[in-house]
Amino acid sequence: MIIRDDDILLSRAEEFENLGVIGMDAIHIACTEKAGAVLLTTDDDLVKIMKNNTLITSIHADNPLQWLMEMNQHGE
Repeated sequence: MIIRDDDILLSRAEEFENLGVIGMDAIHIACTEKAGAVLLTTDDDLVKIMKNNTLITSIHADNPLQWLMEMNQHGE
């Protein structure tokens, strides 16, 4: 899937920057949200920011290992 940037995506990235997400991470999150994907990252601070703001976005952010363990546990 190709996610093209536009004013809406960049505006959404700016909203994530206002939450404390730095630079390109904000764009990655906006792209993840637009794609309806899961954000997997080893950046614990980023995961914490996203988990503390679940009312602002519907994306799930998690550490890849934690996510894989959850998927295996739930049989997905």
